[in-house]
Amino acid sequence: MRVAIIGMGTAGVSVLRELVKHPKFNQLDIDLYDDKVNMGQGVPFQNDSSELLINMPSKKMSLNLDDETEFWKWYKQQTDFNFDEPAYLPRFVFGHYMKSYLSMFTKKISKYIN
Repeated sequence: MRVAIIGMGTAGVSVLRELVKHPKFNQLDIDLYDDKVNMGQGVPFQNDSSELLINMPSKKMSLNLDDETEFWKWYKQQTDFNFDEPAYLPRFVFGHYMKSYLSMFTKKISKYIN
């Protein structure tokens, strides 16, 4: 079966993550569509301003439904960004988390994705 995911922001990345859990995932042929600039991060989380903050506590945001602190753990391990008040991080930081998540994720399943 062929599946298209249009838009690889939060929803698109989350849909792909859930498809991988499906028992017939290895029978799917998946096409991902988004522009190169926003692939994996979506428009709301693009690199546009460090003053536009996420409206949720950073420790409670994640693409992983089984681990609500995954984004926070990623932030603490990465070395590209360091903010004095990380309780509410800039949106673009979550965009970088999503891009790294998608990159890591698609390497594992690349033979099923176009």
